[in-house]
Amino acid sequence: MANDDFSPLGCASSDAGDDGYEGCVLELVSRSEAGFRARLERGVDGLLSSVQMLNRSILAVDRLLWRLQPPATGRIRVLWRKTPSRSDGDAVEPYLVKWKQVRRGWQTIRLGTRAEKSVESWGGFERHSDEVREAVLLAKRLIARRSQVLARGRELQLSGEERGRSNAMHAKTVRREIERLVDRAQEKSDGEDMLLSLSYVLEGSRVSKLGSHDSDNMFAHGGLRVSRGTNR
Repeated sequence: MANDDFSPLGCASSDAGDDGYEGCVLELVSRSEAGFRARLERGVDGLLSSVQMLNRSILAVDRLLWRLQPPATGRIRVLWRKTPSRSDGDAVEPYLVKWKQVRRGWQTIRLGTRAEKSVESWGGFERHSDEVREAVLLAKRLIARRSQVLARGRELQLSGEERGRSNAMHAKTVRREIERLVDRAQEKSDGEDMLLSLSYVLEGSRVSKLGSHDSDNMFAHGGLRVSRGTNR
C-alpha cells in the first residue's frame, strides 16, 4: 500500500464509529475551520486597513492642494461622490476636479487621466505650481491604488456570496444522496439489525450502540455492522 503524502490526524482509535474518535476528529476539524476563518479575517482586515490609509492620504493631499492654490478659477481639488452602483451601499469615490467661477457661483470640471496638465501657473498660481503638479500626480496614484484595492475586496465579496449559494444547493444534493444510501442500507438489513438512523449519519448523535456480534470483531453502530479499521 502506498504511503500517504500527509500526516494522519492522530486520533487514538481504530474504529470510525467510536465516540472518542469522532469527538477527536470533530475538534480537529473545528480548529481547521477556525483557522480558515482567521486567515480570511486577516485578509479582509488587510484590505480594510489599506482602504483607510488610502482615504486619509487622499484627504491629506487635498488639504495640500487647498492651501497651495488661491481661491480662483483653476484651483484643483479632490471631490468625493457616492458610487452609482446599488450593490456598493454607502460607498464613495474620490476624483480630481478643477474649479471655475461662473456668474452664479462656482462649478467643477472633472479632470481626466492627464490632470497634471491642468495645473495653472499664472494669476497667483505660479508660486507653488510645481508642488501642486506633484500633489496632483500623487493624488492620481492614490486614487488608482484605492480603486485596485476596492476591486479586490469586491471580487472577494462576490466570490464568497456566489460560492455560498452554490454550496447551499450542493448540500441539498448531498443530503439527498445520503438519504438514498441510508434507505438502500435499511432495505438490505436483516431482522437482527437495527435500522440505520439518518440523524446519526447526518449529526453524529448516537441513537443506539450494540456490542460485539461475532469473533470477527464486527460492531453494530446505528444499525450497520462496521469492522475495525474503517476510519481510513
